[in-house]
Amino acid sequence: MQKIENSIEKFGNFHPDKIILTSLIVLGRSSSVFVSGLFDKHPNFITLPSQFYPTGLNMKKSLDNIAQECYNEIIARSKRLVGKINIKKYPVEIFKNCFIDYINNFGLSRKNVFIACYYSFAKFFKMDLQQIRYIVFDTHLIVKNIKWCISDFKNIRFIVTIRDPRSNHLSLKLKGFAILCLGYIKEMYSIYTQIAKKYPPSSIFILKHEDLHTQYPVVLDRLCRFFDVKKTDALNYSSFFGLPYDAAKACYTRSSTNINSSKPDPVYVDEKWKESLSSFEIAFIQNHYKSIFKDFGYKWYDPFENPKFMIYQEVFKPLTKKNIDSSKGPKRFILNSCLKIAKIPILGYIFIFSIQLIYLFLRYTKSRLRCAMTRI
Repeated sequence: MQKIENSIEKFGNFHPDKIILTSLIVLGRSSSVFVSGLFDKHPNFITLPSQFYPTGLNMKKSLDNIAQECYNEIIARSKRLVGKINIKKYPVEIFKNCFIDYINNFGLSRKNVFIACYYSFAKFFKMDLQQIRYIVFDTHLIVKNIKWCISDFKNIRFIVTIRDPRSNHLSLKLKGFAILCLGYIKEMYSIYTQIAKKYPPSSIFILKHEDLHTQYPVVLDRLCRFFDVKKTDALNYSSFFGLPYDAAKACYTRSSTNINSSKPDPVYVDEKWKESLSSFEIAFIQNHYKSIFKDFGYKWYDPFENPKFMIYQEVFKPLTKKNIDSSKGPKRFILNSCLKIAKIPILGYIFIFSIQLIYLFLRYTKSRLRCAMTRI
């Protein structure tokens, strides 16, 4: 009994039975790293940008080796996510001492190793261990992290970050990850639906990317009520390791807008997807993420209201709304007929794609002939 009381006094709320894990469930590029950084300087939270959960560690190694491996993972991942870190401020030997001290008190387990990492950095940051109540952990798209978090922690809450799937697709497309993430986001959504069935609504906070950047005062009030914490100026901007978060220094989290701010900003919210995605892409995304649109209240958009067909990022001008509206007689009839065929699932895409290829081939042939004629 005396040992437990001493542990509580020494480790504060970092006792495995007291600390509450807040896991971010990420549905796409929805400012999740930015969100986790909002809690960096608040006295009731500790957060790291590492996205590291000790799922693959060999627990048979010495504590010194385990601590070294955890430290290396956290620093390496943090550099990738937020840029340069002054490692001199966080000596590995001090980390090891705090880490081993924690494990010796509470035992070696995956959960305790995870908490020990945050405890060690809390000591680095000279935080009041009695005030810290939450560990904020960005699981990102690492599915196994979420599953182990749910398995290991009974005291757990969730922040679900979500963004308009069409805007998210454009952002991923600009970063080169669009196709790769189609399955991941669906899998994360599936996990969210399981969590929504298992946990009460009071333990799940839905945070839309659009609300975060356009209605932050309202979002901030909701967050403070959700966590039952006081509102402080520290919650007005995102930071890590005490420094304002600047995604420009990290290629992995850099915004596709090429604009960077450590504060919520409406500049991150737009509808450029209407101009930058083809009608087929919009139609596909809306059908692929139909359940997400329904659950999170995103409005359906008629992709053929302002038809846009592209091949190799080039807009197919004959079937643009402007060209159809300006056409008359048989030409208008033919273009409208093509548009109706385009709306037929799968067949429409094959039809338009074939026309586009023929159109580009003829245009290319015409330009080559013209070039040849000028040489004669």
